[in-house]
Amino acid sequence: MGDLVTIHCVDDDKVNRMILKEILSEYDCVLLESGQACLDAAQQNIPDIILLDVMMPDLNGLETCQKIRAIDELHDIPVMFLSASVTLEARLEGYLAGGDDYVTKPFEEEELLAKVKATIVRKKMLEAARKEATAATTSSMNFMTSMGEMSSVVHFLQTTFSCRSYDALAQKILQAHESLGLEIAIELLVDGEKIYYCTANVENPLEQSVFDFVRSKGRLLDFGERTAVNFPYVVIIVRNMPVEDKDRHGRIRDHIALIGQGADTKLRTLMSDNVLKSQREDLIQIISQLEGVVKKIDTDYKGQQMCSTEILSAVALDLEDSFMNLGLTSEQEELLRVIIENAETKIKALYDLGLALDEQFSTVLNKITETLSRSVVEEEPEDEADTSEDAIELF
Repeated sequence: MGDLVTIHCVDDDKVNRMILKEILSEYDCVLLESGQACLDAAQQNIPDIILLDVMMPDLNGLETCQKIRAIDELHDIPVMFLSASVTLEARLEGYLAGGDDYVTKPFEEEELLAKVKATIVRKKMLEAARKEATAATTSSMNFMTSMGEMSSVVHFLQTTFSCRSYDALAQKILQAHESLGLEIAIELLVDGEKIYYCTANVENPLEQSVFDFVRSKGRLLDFGERTAVNFPYVVIIVRNMPVEDKDRHGRIRDHIALIGQGADTKLRTLMSDNVLKSQREDLIQIISQLEGVVKKIDTDYKGQQMCSTEILSAVALDLEDSFMNLGLTSEQEELLRVIIENAETKIKALYDLGLALDEQFSTVLNKITETLSRSVVEEEPEDEADTSEDAIELF
């Protein structure tokens, strides 16, 4: 509605039409002589108010009003009936036909002007209320959409905890963007190697060169319908950004930045875990080798003990046999026996010390092995099935 209110005055009597035009001189009055003329004119140029005579030939005011209410673009135009009938039944018929007000003929100028002004105010208030309602509905829908989008982001951040491989992480990234209605391509930088993934496995040969370009262009880069989010180990290119919807475009940029950051953090963790796993496997192999060495030492100790015992026993027997030929005194013979016994005692003590060291070494190895075993059990991959049942569902 412009600054000047447009009123269609519909009456089959020319004098009545001229009177209406004079009374409503401050408005833009369009004079019409029939119900059909009213319908035709309203569809060509929608008025702000229609003053409609009830008693007209062919198509009376009530029938005209009913047809107006049946046309979508004319449905909300205020209709004020003009009639010589003052009965309650006549007013009720006007109400049932869809009228907004009722003025009896002959009408008073002040009453007609007051009712027209009141109708204009009501129309403006109704239009304002509808605009507010539309704005509120739009805001509510945007909020609901935004929360649904955020739910997809939260779900992604939750489910990445279950990822135990680079491929599993890439699939989660693809799923998160698909839930937002986005087609993407991904580049993962793993141990100096570039790994590519894309929606529906539909590759674009030029995209790989684009990845090298966007890596030097900051965190977020918009180019046409595409947006790239750039992190040290993860680069995501969205192929179909909603550029026509500025609000959603802004939200999506925030969402893909969160997903990219979460993916980059998880990828760092996976690479660190793989390094630790490799180191742990090397350590286990070394410990296994040490265990073999300890067992060999133990076997060698036992063999040496047997050899030493046999040698000392042989020496003792040889001395006993030689005592008669050597012409030694009893004291000298006893001294030699003591020397041999002391040597045997020292050899046994040395062997026992070796066994004690071997036992201590074995204890340390066992503790290290148990610790590594517990570490392997604690980091054993969980079921990589989708954990969506435990995910936060916002909407």
